[in-house]
Amino acid sequence: MKPIFGAIMLFCLLTETSFGLDIGYYTIIKGTSSEMCVAYVRNLNSLIEEWSYMSCDRRINPKFRDFSKPTWQRIDKWEYIKLVKQIIRLFDNFNSRNATENKLEWWLRSARTLYSIRVDIDNDESIERVIRYEFLFCGGSRRYASPIMVVDDQMKYLDVEATRHLLQNPFGDHKNFAGNWLYAMYDVFLYKGKVYFDKWSDDFNQKGYIHVFKTEQGITQEVCTLKFELYPGVNAEVFDY
Repeated sequence: MKPIFGAIMLFCLLTETSFGLDIGYYTIIKGTSSEMCVAYVRNLNSLIEEWSYMSCDRRINPKFRDFSKPTWQRIDKWEYIKLVKQIIRLFDNFNSRNATENKLEWWLRSARTLYSIRVDIDNDESIERVIRYEFLFCGGSRRYASPIMVVDDQMKYLDVEATRHLLQNPFGDHKNFAGNWLYAMYDVFLYKGKVYFDKWSDDFNQKGYIHVFKTEQGITQEVCTLKFELYPGVNAEVFDY
């Protein structure tokens, strides 16, 4: 990008913020020595997006060919009642033993949706089925989230032990296995054939950060932490707690 053209583009973007857009960029807080983290930040910063869009779904710029993303396929939740009951117990009933019939009927008719991919989520050369539970609309309702979990190939059983690696949420006061999963938006991507998952949370003490994780040899580690920064002069009310 030529300097003059780049300056014009930035001016236009900053001008747009006066109409409600919150434009910014990412910096690396943890993982500065990681090739993947540096490349991921470059990818995100190449996509001029509002922070609210990035919180719901991190995209891959086609120019960054070392990255790829599996395509989430929406599944018919009415066909997988047994799995739905387990999801209700894990995420909606806070460890109550049974999902009641009234709760089940209400859940199935609600805006809650399930999406599926098949990917080697733990990098053990074995493909797993991963479900993303979209709990209402990201940023479009009072409560929202999109946790991910591992299930069997027939989507009848939730693999609790494998899912434990994917629920990277502080536990909070209610001692729920899923932790403080509300407002945490997860996604999955690949870099040079290795599978990673990341999380943006709008929870009070995590807002403005993306955490990137990788599971390998049965251990899940946070590879990098990225922080969203607003361009100078941009409305900072979005981070006003």
